[in-house]
Amino acid sequence: MRGGADFSIRARTLCVALTVAASVALALPVAAETDSAAAEQWRATDRSMAELVDDGYELVSVVAASGQSHAYFLRKPGKVARCREATTVDGPLPQVPPFTLAQGQKSAVLPPLEMPKMRIDIECAELVRPQQGSR
Repeated sequence: MRGGADFSIRARTLCVALTVAASVALALPVAAETDSAAAEQWRATDRSMAELVDDGYELVSVVAASGQSHAYFLRKPGKVARCREATTVDGPLPQVPPFTLAQGQKSAVLPPLEMPKMRIDIECAELVRPQQGSR
């Protein structure tokens, strides 16, 4: 029943995403204008997730987009940040040396393999609203 489990995971992920969206909506004041120029945007920051936490942000949600990608949502009063983490293999995968079993042999002990090097990239952005000109 693998399909049912996948549906359940997708449903939970959707619920988490909707919860995050509601948290974002409640954390920020509602814009008085509906003009597209006043739309919310994510602005990249050079601050790390640890620096955001040191600045008073708290983790409110983690969304696993895939086994190698996660989005972390953080907030503090009046502000929201998102950090994206991507994990990739950095370099070639180790090769298993060829081997053969002797007649009657049922198992073999392989030499230890070097684990592949992994690279983790994290980019953070803060939710901002464009400055509105005076009228």
